[in-house]
Amino acid sequence: SIEYRLTHEGGFPNTIHDINAAIRFFKKHSEQLEIDPKRIALVGYSAGGHLAALTGCSSDVPQLTGTINGTSISTRVKCIGIINGAVMPDYLTGYGEKTYEKWA
Repeated sequence: SIEYRLTHEGGFPNTIHDINAAIRFFKKHSEQLEIDPKRIALVGYSAGGHLAALTGCSSDVPQLTGTINGTSISTRVKCIGIINGAVMPDYLTGYGEKTYEKWA
């Protein structure tokens, strides 16, 4: 389980930046943690599912990956598990970056 900033603590996109920082931390310290950095997954329930989906599907969107813990380590994950969440399928076809630009 990881912690991230909630809306009243900074909100979007800082929440996604925090999750990506955790992914980088796990990958950077994978040997000490005895985990395979190529087999990291994100799983979330309800709002956490939304965050898992958004984070996992945006590893190539610079505005969302953030820079906490550096940028040399990829934030790409192997799997995304969404429990009671919803996904915007257009995001997966590249429309998502345009959507983010509208929100930003």
